[in-house]
Amino acid sequence: MTASLRIRADADPQTLPRILGLLSQRWLVPSLFSARRDGDVLDIRCSVPELAGPAAAVVVAKLEQIVLVHAVEVLAGG
Repeated sequence: MTASLRIRADADPQTLPRILGLLSQRWLVPSLFSARRDGDVLDIRCSVPELAGPAAAVVVAKLEQIVLVHAVEVLAGG
């Protein structure tokens, strides 16, 4: 199963490397990763194969702990 995430975060040079670093620490490679800047905020979409259930909940919780991240949402149908 694939987890599709929407992440809202500060438009800071460290935001994307921190998010991707968290995924790489768990041996996860996104099948889709896109970011769009809207002023001071990044709207990030990320689809991660083989991430579901409790593992997805842990990743979401870890993403929410990143200081630059405002919100993480698991999208329906992902």
